[in-house]
Amino acid sequence: MVDNVNGSSNSGKLSARVSAPSQAPLPAVGGDLAWRAASKVDIPKILQLVNAANKFDEPARILVADDVNGPFLGSDSQPNTNTVIALDPTGQAVAYAAISPPEVQKLAVVVEASGVVHPQRRGQGIGTALLDWQDARARQMLANRSEDLPGWLGTIAPESAPATRAFLEKNGFAEKRCWLEMQRDLSDEIPDPAVPSNIYITTPENLSEETRLAYNDSFQSHWGSAPDTPESWRNREQRADYRPDLSFVAVAENPAGAPEVTGLVISRVSPEKWEARGGSFAYIHLMGVRSSWRGKGIATALLAHSMQAFRSAGLERAELNVDTNSPTGAVSVYENLGFRAAYRHSTYVKEY
Repeated sequence: MVDNVNGSSNSGKLSARVSAPSQAPLPAVGGDLAWRAASKVDIPKILQLVNAANKFDEPARILVADDVNGPFLGSDSQPNTNTVIALDPTGQAVAYAAISPPEVQKLAVVVEASGVVHPQRRGQGIGTALLDWQDARARQMLANRSEDLPGWLGTIAPESAPATRAFLEKNGFAEKRCWLEMQRDLSDEIPDPAVPSNIYITTPENLSEETRLAYNDSFQSHWGSAPDTPESWRNREQRADYRPDLSFVAVAENPAGAPEVTGLVISRVSPEKWEARGGSFAYIHLMGVRSSWRGKGIATALLAHSMQAFRSAGLERAELNVDTNSPTGAVSVYENLGFRAAYRHSTYVKEY
């Protein structure tokens, strides 16, 4: 979206898509650049571009292909209208931007934005052109909304990129939410899991749908999140770095005698990211407990069980991302288990 930003405004699946009209005019800056919509075949070029930018902007952040393929996934994806890529004469990507189809949240109809410009091509107006394209496209989309809600164009900016944050603010964006990336050294003592006698911990391999439903319940009050569809849940499970053997669910028997997932930890492991992060780690992608089962120690037990499994697998750290204003008190739960803040990002929003 700007010279050194890549990301989206939240990590959850939103609800109730809004129809969107045709593509906004493509940028026309950089005399040697060829501009067009991106496609799946461009994912390796996009990934190379994003990681080249991250070496400059966020050295501890490395992405893998599954981290950038979102605009090309799903039956309702629209890459022909919602992405743009600029290629130099050698065919390398030097700029890329994407926005999501608008979706209805409780507070707004939201369009998520991501974008990046290669460090060697910054200062040439390309970032501004990407932002203008996203703004025009978002206005097209949000003009069709029927809900009595504001329209938001949102993106993520890291604390380590003050120039990006200033650029966003100059162009009408405001900081809306902060997120902490937290880390926990697995060589430190890990408490033994302790769950109620009517609950057991297992992997989600044969409980996929039950786990999805538990996620939807546990994240219903999470800012910027809404229920996952079966399709979006399958997309999570089909990532190359998804580790069902290092993911865990807490299970109880419901009144009908069927298993009910009461809490979940969904983990990812990407060795490609270890060097930049300074060692091996498992990333806790999702952690939640059904609202009716909170206050029973399930979150602590699941995290302790997961960390013991990570350590047994030879990993050095556990990492996760958390909303600093989480209504469930998640930050305190993680801190009590030894997690400490390492990096900070913010969601920035432009309102229409």
